[in-house]
Amino acid sequence: MSMGRLDSPSRPKGPAVAGGGEPMDRRSGKRKAVPEADTAVAEGTLGHPLPRGGVMALRRLDDAPDAASWLLAAARRHAGGKAQLLRWAGGGLCLDAITTRVAGLAHRMTAAGLRPGDVCVLAGEQIPEVWLALLACWRAGMIAAPLTPAVSWKPNLLRFLRPRRIVQLRMGDMPAPLPGASLPVIDLDAHAGPGSLPPMPGREAFPDSWPALLLHSSGTTGRPKRILHDHGSIVALARCLGPHVLDEQGAGVLAGTPGFGFAYGLGLLLIAPLARGRPVVLAGRRRLAELVDLAMAAGVDTLVSVPTGYRRLLADRHDCLPAAFRCLFTAGEPLDEGTGSRLAAEGARIVDLLGSSEMLSPFAASDGRHPGLRALPGFVLAARTGRSVAGVAAGVAGELLVKGPTAGRMAGRVDHRRAVYRGWLRTHDLVCFLAEERFQVLGRLDDIIVSRGVNIAPREVEAAFADLPELAAIAVTGLPDDIQGQRIVAVVVPAAGSRVRIDGRSLIARLHHLARARLAPWKRPQAWLIVDELPMTATGKLRRGELRLLVQSRRQDLFQSEEIA
Repeated sequence: MSMGRLDSPSRPKGPAVAGGGEPMDRRSGKRKAVPEADTAVAEGTLGHPLPRGGVMALRRLDDAPDAASWLLAAARRHAGGKAQLLRWAGGGLCLDAITTRVAGLAHRMTAAGLRPGDVCVLAGEQIPEVWLALLACWRAGMIAAPLTPAVSWKPNLLRFLRPRRIVQLRMGDMPAPLPGASLPVIDLDAHAGPGSLPPMPGREAFPDSWPALLLHSSGTTGRPKRILHDHGSIVALARCLGPHVLDEQGAGVLAGTPGFGFAYGLGLLLIAPLARGRPVVLAGRRRLAELVDLAMAAGVDTLVSVPTGYRRLLADRHDCLPAAFRCLFTAGEPLDEGTGSRLAAEGARIVDLLGSSEMLSPFAASDGRHPGLRALPGFVLAARTGRSVAGVAAGVAGELLVKGPTAGRMAGRVDHRRAVYRGWLRTHDLVCFLAEERFQVLGRLDDIIVSRGVNIAPREVEAAFADLPELAAIAVTGLPDDIQGQRIVAVVVPAAGSRVRIDGRSLIARLHHLARARLAPWKRPQAWLIVDELPMTATGKLRRGELRLLVQSRRQDLFQSEEIA
C-alpha cells in the first residue's frame, strides 16, 4: 500500500489494496515496509488534512520505529533507566519498568488479534493504566482514542474510521469508555508480565504519517469535533513543548487536573515530560484544590490546570500559597488578567499556554516576563482581518490563524471547511498583536456580544471583577433583545462562606457600582444572575453555550441594572 494514499481526502468504494510505493527511510535511503493489506485503510477514512507549516523537520522519527519508542529513547537519554518517571498515590514506575510494561501491553494487544491501524477506544482518565495503554497503542501501530466525559456514544461516532476494526480497551481500574456501546471489549491485564512486541511481517517501522491518536475537542462552543493525529505530530509536540516550555521554565515534577482525553493533558502530563525525562504524578479525577495536598507531598513543583481551577484555588484554599510551586501552567482557555495578577501577587510564576485539539500542541505561550503570548518555535501565526490575511505586526487585530507541524486531520467535511481559511487553521480567537510579535487574546469570536452595534468581548467585562474576593467566579454572556440586539448579562457565583450569598441584592448593587467605575457605559452588564455554579467541562472550562441557555431559562431571576439604586 502506498502510504501517500493516506493523505487522500477522496472517498473510495472499498478498502485500499496493498502494493508498492512504500515510504523511504530517511537515514539508509532504503524503502520501509508497511503493514499488511488487512490493516490497510480505505482512502477517505482518515478525514481531511488541516494546514501544516512551520518547521516540518520536527516531525522526524529518526531511527525510532514509532512515536512511543522515540519518546522512551528520549527519556533514557535525559534521565536514565532507573529514574522513576511515572508516579501515583501508593506507587510508581521507573523508566526500565515503563518500557517493559509498554512492550508487554503491546504484545498482548497483538496477541488479542489487534493489528496496526485498528482503533482502541479507552477512557481518558488520568490514571496509570491509561498512561501506559496510550504508549502501548502507539508502540503497536494502533490508533488510541481516549475519550472525555463530554463524548457520548452514537452509532456514527467513529464511522469515518471504517473499515478499521474498533474495540474498547479495559484493564485494571480503567472504567468502560463507552458504556452501552455495541463495540467489542478487549480486557487487558494492566500488570501483565514482561513481553516483547513480536516483529510484524515485512515491517521495520511506521512512517511519521501513520495515524496514532484520535481526539475530541472539549465541546465548550458546541458539538465536540474529531481530530486524528499521527506519529509525526506526537514527536513534533515533544520537540517543541519540551525544550521551549518545560526546560525554559525549569519544570521538574509535574501534576495537574486535565485527563488524557484532552490535548493539553496529553502534552503536559505524558508526551513532553516523558521526552525530557521529567516525572509526572497522576492524581485521577481531582479538582485543583484537592490535588494540591497530594502534589506538595509528592514533591511536585509544577502544576497544570485551567484558569477556572486557579480561581477556585485562590477562593477556597487560602492556606495554600501558589508560591509553593515553581511554575503554574495554565491552558484550555485564556488566562484573565485579574487571576494572573492575583497569582503573581502570591509569588507564583505563571505560564499561559494557547493551543487547540486541532493542533495537538500549544502553539503559543507567555514567558512570565513580558505581556502577551508569543508563538513557540516551529509555528507560524497570522491574523484574519475582514476577508484578508495580515502578517504579524504591532497594532494588527483580528482572528488568530496558525500553521504548524502538529496539525491533524478533521473528521467531518463541514467541520473542516469551518476550520480552514485560505490555507490557515482558524483558532476562533480574537487577538491584538503587540510589539515583538506578541499578542493578547481578547476573546472567542463565538462569544462576542453585539449590543447596540458595538462588539464586546466577554473577557473584557469579566476582567473588571476578577480581583473581588467575594466572587468565586463570574461569566458574561449575551441575551437576545429586539431593540439592542443583545443585552449584557453577568452570571456570578459568590465565594464559599461569603455572607453576600444570603443577600444577593447587596452583592449585585456592589458589582453594579463597581462596573460604573471600571467599565465604559457600553460594556457594563445590564442584568445580573446569581447561581451556585457555572456550567463547566470536566477540566473546568466554561461551557458558554450552556451559559446562554441558562440565562434564557432564568429570565425571571435576573436583577436588572436600571432597578438598582
